[in-house]
Amino acid sequence: MGVNEKIEKSSLSFSITWNDLGVVILFILGVVALAFLIMFLIKLNKLLKSINTVVTKNSDNINKTLENAPRISENIADISSSLKENMEGLEGIVDNVASVTDNIVGVADVFRNDIVGKAKSIVEIVDFIKKKFFTEKPVKTPKKSKKEVVYKYIYMDNDNNILNKEDTDIRVNEDSEDEDRDKSKEVAEEQIDEDK
Repeated sequence: MGVNEKIEKSSLSFSITWNDLGVVILFILGVVALAFLIMFLIKLNKLLKSINTVVTKNSDNINKTLENAPRISENIADISSSLKENMEGLEGIVDNVASVTDNIVGVADVFRNDIVGKAKSIVEIVDFIKKKFFTEKPVKTPKKSKKEVVYKYIYMDNDNNILNKEDTDIRVNEDSEDEDRDKSKEVAEEQIDEDK
């Protein structure tokens, strides 16, 4: 026996078909799904145990609540009927408030139209009498017209020496506030006073 014959006899040959591969994949998926189902059932079991303990601990309170449930529903019915009656009473109150408001508006209109109107008329009459008999009539004053004034002017130098002895007429507007013209007026008036 040769080496090749020994290798052929010792090696196993397997052939896998698509059918066999599909069965293997479905088997693996089934095992995973079974594992998830087991985990879900364990969690569901824990949840049911915790609900059972809560119900067991509070069974007295639950029983009392169930016993009071009919009374609670009766109280709710009574409250809703009394609320309905109160709402009907409130409608009447709202109507009364509306009529009172209308009355107040009417009184305010009467007060405004009659009393205030008459008081206003009296004040207007008093003002008319006061203006006619007790106020001074303004005196009409004639309007001022701009006048020109003639000044005699003598020219002088810095040493107050008369430069020209001839009188010169200078026309100055009275409304002018020019300083040079004011000085000229003063000097001319002084010279005229000295000449007299």
